[in-house]
Amino acid sequence: MKKYLKTTFATVLLSAAIATSALPAARADGEPAGAPATLQSYTLNDSLRVEVKSVLNERVKDGTRLGAVVRLTNTTGKLTRVPDYELRLKTEDGTEYTLQPSATNVPSVNGKATRELSYMLTVDRSDDIKIADIEWVDVDLYVYPKKETLMLDIPAAGMIWEGKESAIEDSNAMRKWGESFTLPSLNSPLVYKPVDLTRDFNGQSPVSVVQVLVENPTSDRQALPDLAMDGKSATDVYSGQLVEQGPIVLEAGEKRYVHFAIQTDIDTVLQSLNVLTVEKYASAEGQKTFNVGHLNIVLPTATVTAPSASDAKYKLGTPIAFDKLNKIIHQNLEVSLVELHVQDNDRDGFKTAIAKFKLLNKSDRPLPVPSFATELVSTDGYVYAGFAQAITAQRVIPSGATTVSYSFTVPKSQESTDLELRLLDAQTVKPYKSVIAAIRADAQLDDTIQVTELNMYPFKLKMNNWTASANFQGVYTYKLKLDLDIQQDPQAIVDSSSPKLQIDVVGSDGRVIASLPNLGLTGVNALINGSNEISLSAATTQLEIPFTFRIYESFTNTNGEVAKRLLTTLK
Repeated sequence: MKKYLKTTFATVLLSAAIATSALPAARADGEPAGAPATLQSYTLNDSLRVEVKSVLNERVKDGTRLGAVVRLTNTTGKLTRVPDYELRLKTEDGTEYTLQPSATNVPSVNGKATRELSYMLTVDRSDDIKIADIEWVDVDLYVYPKKETLMLDIPAAGMIWEGKESAIEDSNAMRKWGESFTLPSLNSPLVYKPVDLTRDFNGQSPVSVVQVLVENPTSDRQALPDLAMDGKSATDVYSGQLVEQGPIVLEAGEKRYVHFAIQTDIDTVLQSLNVLTVEKYASAEGQKTFNVGHLNIVLPTATVTAPSASDAKYKLGTPIAFDKLNKIIHQNLEVSLVELHVQDNDRDGFKTAIAKFKLLNKSDRPLPVPSFATELVSTDGYVYAGFAQAITAQRVIPSGATTVSYSFTVPKSQESTDLELRLLDAQTVKPYKSVIAAIRADAQLDDTIQVTELNMYPFKLKMNNWTASANFQGVYTYKLKLDLDIQQDPQAIVDSSSPKLQIDVVGSDGRVIASLPNLGLTGVNALINGSNEISLSAATTQLEIPFTFRIYESFTNTNGEVAKRLLTTLK
């Protein structure tokens, strides 16, 4: 029996079936017009029907690797043995290659069940092999000469995947960026949508990380097929792989993200992405894998950036809207930005930006303080990584709040106060990150000269009076007397992670001659409401006149650096 199928590669794998004498598979319910459909099905014998899932003809180091993955469906109601037919690939010049079955191929198929079988052969040929047909041949070795019977012959034109250099050009197998798609040829109802492509680094190697939203629209659990993704530039193809490890199963109605990491060259500009399945073949030498392409995603521009913030300006203190599928921020934890400052650093060639977040627990039980990452993006597109304060609270009590600060090093040339702040998940697909929220906010412009009301959430310090003096006792000691009125946000829980002050004495030449760090507003030796006397000893035997007190809010970040924000200068 001989069946003919004339299609392009993408059509065989993904497009609507072309009418043949075999019964065509029905289009999946809900599939839009022009969407890929299931594979063509052919009768192999009285009990089994066969579909060709993929055919490989790939140049490798040892020659040419030929492979095929077929799907057998038992049409009867009882266990049926897989026949001992040879699976052959026949070339245009008439040469036949008998592929070897995988050691893991099943010997039989249960009633009404479907199983996949894998075959492979490496041919020692360096010239191009043109596959013409896929054949199932019954070989009778018990007669002489042996008798061969052709059981099924399917033309292979357009089915062949020739490795990562293959091009997918059929319109039914192409999608625009951000467009949803299915892969029904894999017998999977899962719906996919590319939503984010970011540039990252793994060590010194640049990596493009593609975030794909996967949805299970059915009422049954569905396993994610073994998928890979390649990135294509104008001249090269870069292999990518799924970042998440282990089997991924989506419950009925569940949505979740998966990520593909594509290592590229430093100056690579990707133009499209190929979605591939990872096929497996086992032999005495071990298990091998090979990838076969199914769909191409065209990128709209040279680069696709992470989701950006709304054009509407963020109002300090309002809750930040997070991606509902994120795995970092608990749904009952309200996160808001309460401070965003950018200041010059004296005698340094850079500025420091500091963002402070309030984390409010709106549940009736303690919640862990999330470990999220941050990025600051300038209006001209430059991205600066944030470093969190090294010491943070571990838990937030019910109806209580805590704060977490992040510092950013930005160049002095960064003049704009219009900034985008991104919050990222750096844990789920470590070492890569994904954006879970983005806001656009204006940096606060602070007057720091002789200011007597200091705002450092959750505290407000009002200096009712202050005096400065210096005396000599072997070295000069500089004293600052402060009469303070300290107010605290009643929601905020203060502990060792709460904001601290640093006081510096600065000479007339701008040099720091004495410093007192880690001056707290809670705990032992903390500043209090009322009168406070602060002494700073200088390692000098010469009185610096005039001298100035500078009061900073400060913290040590996870990079080991002390980040400071100048609150006031007392001359």
